[in-house]
Amino acid sequence: MLEQFRTQYFDFTAKHFHEAIHGEKMPGGAKFERSYTFTKSVLQLRGLTTKAKKRGAHRRRRERRPLPGMMLFQDASTHPWLEGHGPLDLVATMDDATSRLLSIFLVEQEGTWSSLRGIRETIEEHGLFSSFYTDRSSHYFFTPEAGEKVDATRPTQVGRALAQLGIEHIASYSPQGRGRMERLWGTLQKRPPPLRQEGVRGDIEAAKPMAGEHVHGAAQ
Repeated sequence: MLEQFRTQYFDFTAKHFHEAIHGEKMPGGAKFERSYTFTKSVLQLRGLTTKAKKRGAHRRRRERRPLPGMMLFQDASTHPWLEGHGPLDLVATMDDATSRLLSIFLVEQEGTWSSLRGIRETIEEHGLFSSFYTDRSSHYFFTPEAGEKVDATRPTQVGRALAQLGIEHIASYSPQGRGRMERLWGTLQKRPPPLRQEGVRGDIEAAKPMAGEHVHGAAQ
């Protein structure tokens, strides 16, 4: 088990390593059927993985919207998502009430086009929604002074499109407000190894459906 981790699965988390080898034949011929807790403990004992950092003081989470479609999040994360390819932006649109991902795709760089694409894909597949929660990036809002409030009288292309659709655009002013998306990115950034195992080799288009399979439920 340890040799397999060192040579084949060195960039897996303990959880994904256990999922990959459970039920598989080991070099001696026997199937590996030990528990996840056992696997994690052995890897930590040998210094091959580290224990998760302790969480800080508890912060009260913002209450979810009670019904799907009442508020959607959109955000992007830059990361070397695919083996053999440099950093890419993974753009996700997620329902606040259910944490369901309604649109997800990879682009070279996020911006106005990718934001509008996420909105379009969501509406085409799921219909209109009530409000849209994002950070204050320049393709979402115009902010006269860094760190200050956005200028609602000077909408961006994204802002104008949302206004024409009757969708309220909400700007995030605190990291806590984006906590669900941050947890999503933290989960997804640990999952490229299984994607690579399934044959993705730098092909952005091929990665889309596979990314969708691996992210549903990650933000719960």
